[in-house]
Amino acid sequence: MSCIVTRISARAYCHATEDCNKVARAVSVVMPGPISTETMRGYHGNEIKLLSSEVEGCQAYDLFLKILKNLDYIELSIFKNSLNIFKNKIYMRFNKQKAFMGVLRFDTGDDVVIVEVRVPKNHFNAFIDLLNREYERARNIETKEQRR
Repeated sequence: MSCIVTRISARAYCHATEDCNKVARAVSVVMPGPISTETMRGYHGNEIKLLSSEVEGCQAYDLFLKILKNLDYIELSIFKNSLNIFKNKIYMRFNKQKAFMGVLRFDTGDDVVIVEVRVPKNHFNAFIDLLNREYERARNIETKEQRR
């Protein structure tokens, strides 16, 4: 059996004004495991480090499922309603500061952990079904909490 998600990667930039250990922690909250570092130069010659991590195979599916389960109802609603599949890839952008604190929140700015999820074309329907199941799970949790 093949998996719905075949590859997942996360990356974040660490600028000279940031503590790269904190950026690495933010990346590892989204994607636990080894993190590689690549040093680059910015437009003005400043040093920028790219911190990244990658998982392939069925382990990528397990990790994606873990990310979905860490999203609350509102975040899953945002993801579901703004889903954009481009060349078999789905992108998620999480706030770097919140991720450092252990919370996954979507963000549209530059200070983010970017997650790229690869889904084979023949698994799109299964992917949407998975997303709908997780959305309903989160909605049920939200409803139960509101009743308390």
